[in-house]
Amino acid sequence: MGGFTAAYFISPKGEIIYCGVKHITTIIQNPEKFGFDKFFIEYIYGFHNEKIGQEGKAREELILGLLGEGWIRIRKYGDRFWTVNVNKLTRVVKQYLQKWAKGVLKGKDGIKEYDKTIPVKIDQPNKKVVSSDMSSIADSDSFVTESKEINVIWKKVEDLPDLPLYEFAKISKLRRFLK
Repeated sequence: MGGFTAAYFISPKGEIIYCGVKHITTIIQNPEKFGFDKFFIEYIYGFHNEKIGQEGKAREELILGLLGEGWIRIRKYGDRFWTVNVNKLTRVVKQYLQKWAKGVLKGKDGIKEYDKTIPVKIDQPNKKVVSSDMSSIADSDSFVTESKEINVIWKKVEDLPDLPLYEFAKISKLRRFLK
């Protein structure tokens, strides 16, 4: 199986959101949940001379801005591997990822990962990609070394609170590859 098969965001507060197949569609349909409004999205797409929803520079700019604010982007590529994009792989981010992996292995939100050994590649700016697998992230004490309990909530995007509007000046200068 090829192509994209699942997409998630995890908010800075640990809210896990299933996005279907395309992250940008979720952002465009619910801009206020990410701190954007339709005018901001139109501006970014216009600045890059792209059609709204196109998977190009504008999409990259919006997603990199979210990563800079602490959001986590997760994507499944067919039955080959998962990718995780984070700004910084902190202890809390690892705990969020562990809760997400456990949920996906159990079939949370109707998306079940049957292959516990499927590779998971964790990418952060200017750092080496961390390679792991679903089982190691979900069950390993070596992935999350501190066990302070955190609250992670699986939500639908429409149940997220509206965020304050994003500041134009905060557009991230990060330039990493997002496929």
